[in-house]
Amino acid sequence: MSRSPISIFSGTTGINNKVDPSRLRFDPKTGIVDLAAAVNTDVDDTGRPSRRRGRTATVRTEAWKNLFGCGSYGVGTKGDALCVIESGLSYTAIRNINASAKMSYVRDTDGEQDVVYYTNGHENGKIINKVSYAWSVGEKTSETKEFSAAPIGHLIEKRKRMFIAQDNILWYSEPNSNDLYRLGTNHFRFMSRTRMVQAVAGGLWVSDSDAIYFLGGEINPSNMEMPLQEKMADYPVSRGTGVKVPGSKIGDEGLSGIVVMFTTNKGVCIGTRDGQLINATERKIDLPSSLTGAGLYKDGKYICVID
Repeated sequence: MSRSPISIFSGTTGINNKVDPSRLRFDPKTGIVDLAAAVNTDVDDTGRPSRRRGRTATVRTEAWKNLFGCGSYGVGTKGDALCVIESGLSYTAIRNINASAKMSYVRDTDGEQDVVYYTNGHENGKIINKVSYAWSVGEKTSETKEFSAAPIGHLIEKRKRMFIAQDNILWYSEPNSNDLYRLGTNHFRFMSRTRMVQAVAGGLWVSDSDAIYFLGGEINPSNMEMPLQEKMADYPVSRGTGVKVPGSKIGDEGLSGIVVMFTTNKGVCIGTRDGQLINATERKIDLPSSLTGAGLYKDGKYICVID
């Protein structure tokens, strides 16, 4: 009697640690199966697993934190110094900072030159032509309004206005100015300390320590139009894991515009440009709870490490 051959293994759909390994789905016709575990493994779009490339130490091995690309150069922190890092890896310290604090950056322009804004909950400032300056109050546009300099927050983001998270308050600047703030009125309040602020075309994705929100629309106090703080999930983001990604790279059909990818203890999520929350891994991957992490997007892959 002839028997049809069974493909033992021809590819994988990735990790599934929510199901007992003996219960993982297997298709004997195709040989496609979920993996119960994998270490240093990449899976491409065809389902082929391969070993992840290793690491090679560079000539420079000192510890760096809070790295950020500024175009032709970079910045980062080394000990208690904020440094400019040149393309050849030489560096110059430009100011003292709190050595243990996590830095948040935004690269923008003042209309004539690049400006990199930074804040870490203890210090803030802006870098112009590789020199650090105070983030002081800007030129006032009204004699009847009281303006303040940028508050020292722990997260910053730019979407038409500058947004600065300080504990559970999200301040926003005057329109078309990163240096003017009305602290008595121009802010949103959340239930707990903010972990993520990421801008997309349709609004802001925000996470405090308890939940994820989408603030859709524009800020226009003159006609009382303000974004609604719509709760999207009852779980928070791991701070530092949010990354902007081209939506066209997501899934088989892609998504419109720039989206945000971030990690939670319920899975890796996608926040679309129009306020849709997609939990891409909830059904298959159980992640541990984490307060912080680090995310990046490289070679078509979202890569995340959580503490």
